[in-house]
Amino acid sequence: MSKMKNKVSLLEYYKTNKKKYSTFSIEVAFKNLQEDYIADYPEIIKSKNNTMIMVESLDEVLSRMNFNWIVDLERISGLKYESNDGSLINNLDSFVEVNKTISKDILSSKAYEEILELWQNYIGEKIENTGTFINDKFDSKTSIVFIKLNDSKEYLRDSSDFVQKTFGEKESNVSLNFLYKKDDDEFTSNNLSTKIAEHKIRYQLSKNK
Repeated sequence: MSKMKNKVSLLEYYKTNKKKYSTFSIEVAFKNLQEDYIADYPEIIKSKNNTMIMVESLDEVLSRMNFNWIVDLERISGLKYESNDGSLINNLDSFVEVNKTISKDILSSKAYEEILELWQNYIGEKIENTGTFINDKFDSKTSIVFIKLNDSKEYLRDSSDFVQKTFGEKESNVSLNFLYKKDDDEFTSNNLSTKIAEHKIRYQLSKNK
């Protein structure tokens, strides 16, 4: 699954226009940056970017999930990606604010460009491992929806026998959006819980090798 981004990402926009923001504090610079970005790309507001991915099986998708993705990001960057209430951050302003409370120089010690790159990497990881990124600053949403390859042609002919379900593992903030046939027993709640638990154990064992 490839990382997803807008046609012009916030990072790319900053690189093109960074001289405009060089004299501001990080809060003011990023506030102005986002306002300018929205002004130049108004379609980002209330936009939806949905991608359907065809897979052989549910197991194929689960085998790709990184059940430690938040921990890995925080270890690599030294930054936090969760709000004080434990929910995942969905806008750049909160990302900056949360990380200012860790250390007064954790952000000032990094270039603004690097912060934006870390933010963009987080968006990509969140889409890959939760299926969705909702940017509440821009009121926009990006989603991945999976469907079994064998079901895809039937879905395109007639979608009435299909339902979409979001399921996952709350503790590690991993979830999936899946389109499946109503009579597919693989997507019962008990079976999904069992499969996720099995894949989480396999993932932990592979990390410990």
